[in-house]
Amino acid sequence: MQGLQQGIVCRRFSQMPMLRPRQKQLVDKAIVALKSQGNTLAVAPTGSGKTFMFSAVIRDRAPQKTLVVAHRDELTTQNQQTFLVVNPDVTTSLFNASGKSFDARVVFAMIQSVSQQKHLASLPKFDLVVFDEAHHVYAPTYQALVNRVKEVNPKVEILGMTATPNRADKKPIRSVFSNVCDQITIQEVIKSGHLVEPKFFVVDTGFQRELELAGLFADEKIADILNTSPTNEAVIKHWKEKAADRQTVVFCSTLEHAQSVHSAFVNSGVEAGIIHSLLGDKERKAVLEAYGAQKFRVIVNVSVLAEGWDDPPTSCVVLLRACSSKSAMIQMIGRGLRPPNHPQLIKNDCLVLDFGLSVLTHGSSLSQTVQLFPEKKCSNCQGMIDTAASECPLCGHVPRGFTGPRMRHQVAGSIDNFTMKELDQSNFPWLEVAPGLLMVSGFEAFCCVVHHDGKWFAIGAYGERAKKLELLVQGGVQTLCVAASNDFMNLHETNKTAQATKMWHTRPVSDKQLQLLGKSFVGNRYLASALLNLKFNSSTIESILFTASKKAFSVRRVVSAYLK
Repeated sequence: MQGLQQGIVCRRFSQMPMLRPRQKQLVDKAIVALKSQGNTLAVAPTGSGKTFMFSAVIRDRAPQKTLVVAHRDELTTQNQQTFLVVNPDVTTSLFNASGKSFDARVVFAMIQSVSQQKHLASLPKFDLVVFDEAHHVYAPTYQALVNRVKEVNPKVEILGMTATPNRADKKPIRSVFSNVCDQITIQEVIKSGHLVEPKFFVVDTGFQRELELAGLFADEKIADILNTSPTNEAVIKHWKEKAADRQTVVFCSTLEHAQSVHSAFVNSGVEAGIIHSLLGDKERKAVLEAYGAQKFRVIVNVSVLAEGWDDPPTSCVVLLRACSSKSAMIQMIGRGLRPPNHPQLIKNDCLVLDFGLSVLTHGSSLSQTVQLFPEKKCSNCQGMIDTAASECPLCGHVPRGFTGPRMRHQVAGSIDNFTMKELDQSNFPWLEVAPGLLMVSGFEAFCCVVHHDGKWFAIGAYGERAKKLELLVQGGVQTLCVAASNDFMNLHETNKTAQATKMWHTRPVSDKQLQLLGKSFVGNRYLASALLNLKFNSSTIESILFTASKKAFSVRRVVSAYLK
């Protein structure tokens, strides 16, 4: 069967990885909403694992035939690959420019291909449709597909996943989704260590007043103001002062503007690439690969890289636009928030250099209020309600038309001082064995997070008796190290072992553990397990830390402190 794949298993482990607790919460809510409402929208930012989550929903809905739709070919193939990590035994096929097969149980389709009339005519019955980047569903191509899948199967369930539900054109997506099952905020993902923290700099090059007068979203006018030699020189100067050592993505207003900015970087001696919509696929791929290999420091674009592109080494985002919509601003900034994906990569934050008005207009909070419905004000109680409502759900009054200004959903404040409820993001209990040394243990793996030489390091161990050790994060902040360790445990343990491990906190030390640790040990079974992992692997852990920092760290001293 054309494009059919089955049984791809992720490197080093055979079982499907566990979901993070917050991911599982969203998945459970989505399943309930699909069963009761027939559709639902789930909001989750970059770094939250959208593909893992909708793959888990699909797994729960087995053996339904499922269609997963994306608007870019890169997303289509990435979604398929990640899905097969979570569901290695499920057959999948692609429906895009290179292959067109509806044969598998789960079909990954690009909207430009599947929405063509000749393909809609041959569309089979699907029980579940998943829209990635679901804020696009208002587009005619998506509407045509939705109408067709409902025609073939009126009982089809529809799940949408998006990081930015509010469209810049304010057009509602209520026609497809009647409810929001859950919303993971970007602050939650930063707090849990699965995104780095953004640090904002609003830079006034002397044109802010002109930008305000030109209109917030008038790109052509904005380009005329920003696209001058003095402005470009100021951009380069500020970038060199604050971010010259960082991989950087630059968002411009127009193609001509992007070309001028690219030339300014190159003329100032900075290695830079440019990518735009007029480049062919091969050229675009070559530029992205060169940037990914860090052959140049800066990549300039208009809006091509705002969605579906991630490069974890990128730690600076430059906004050379007067003002983007809040959704677009979040998408662009999100390109630099991915945490380090390699132990040799040190990345603790992302600089955002805004030469326009985006941050001033929307604030530095990256939160969005989900707005499925256009709103109006009830003339009786003054509450904000859906324009389609025949009766105010707040006071029972029958409204008569729009009676007040549209509510602006904006969350004020800085990312530096947000408050939120504490969420347990680990399936395994963490233990502070000693000041600056945290441990998490399972049956097949363990991790230790160590504060050493003024920095944090994360080390993971897996395999038979957890004898294979590797550095996960070096020189990072504590939250990033803990997050990487949690994900490492999720890959190498199971839900069953996680539940069993949690019980060790309430159980006394075993006779075998006491024999290995000595009769002077006092503590529960979980602490004993952590100490034994340290004891048996002390030499390797010390060697890894010394190689990474060039300074010695004594694991033996930590263990011996418990055994006096």
